[in-house]
Amino acid sequence: MTKEGLIAEFKITNIGSFSGSAIPMMFLTFPENIREYPKYIFKGFEKIDVDIGETKNMSIITDAHALSYFNVEKNEYIRVDKGKIKVYIAENGNPDEAKLETEIDCQY
Repeated sequence: MTKEGLIAEFKITNIGSFSGSAIPMMFLTFPENIREYPKYIFKGFEKIDVDIGETKNMSIITDAHALSYFNVEKNEYIRVDKGKIKVYIAENGNPDEAKLETEIDCQY
């Protein structure tokens, strides 16, 4: 995580019997002190073609705005600056079944 945003880097391996495409999706969970948002917030996706048995490096990039939330009392977007953001990479749009999960410190 930087002042410019967040880059999630990971690998995709096709363990199937056919060449195909993968569309990993990134979801974030903001720290518990931010109550205005749902548990999972969709923040991006990428599509990649992968041959049988092939492994490819991937990344999903978000900008700084994706790491902000709208504060109703202040009527403005505020960058998350304390606590931990959880990052989920899911292959089917369901972060409860995420293949990758990590936590990052919000300080940058």
